Amino acid sequence: MKNTLRSSVKRGFTLVEFMVVGVLIAIALSQILPKFLGNKDASNATADAVAINSVKANIDGQYQGQLTFDGVDEVFNDTAPEPLKKTTSGVYNIFKKKIVFKKATSGIGYTGTYPGLPKGEACVKFMEQLKTSDWNTFKVGTVTLKTTDTPNKFTTACKKDPSNPKAVVSVEMNYLI
Repeated sequence: MKNTLRSSVKRGFTLVEFMVVGVLIAIALSQILPKFLGNKDASNATADAVAINSVKANIDGQYQGQLTFDGVDEVFNDTAPEPLKKTTSGVYNIFKKKIVFKKATSGIGYTGTYPGLPKGEACVKFMEQLKTSDWNTFKVGTVTLKTTDTPNKFTTACKKDPSNPKAVVSVEMNYLI
């Protein structure tokens, strides 16, 4: 009779079993979360690039036929659409860095600077979107690129640094007529 009573008592999980399950969940999350967060950055960067191309079209329309781009910074600040954040101190990207548009220092045209772009997939997606507009050149960090360069050159310029996975880059967009 005693053997029958012991076998009918339900036994709970031990602390070791809970810890093993917790470790397995942590390992799974460590593999999944970086991919999810990376995709979110890429999606946000693409949305910002679409907005920047939209602003570029507005600027080009406003200055059509003119040989000066005086006040291009004000046009940018006035016409920047969502998801760019307009404040009294300027326009900010999704990564909370100030975007600056200004008249070109040499030649006739203007430049835009987009700081704080995460290297890797977010950078590649951002550049793919910018290439759809008629910018003349880009500077990704220290690398100068043309819209006619191969996708591989853009990928190389945006490559993630394994020793610094949180590395960011500043992108300069140039338009000269």
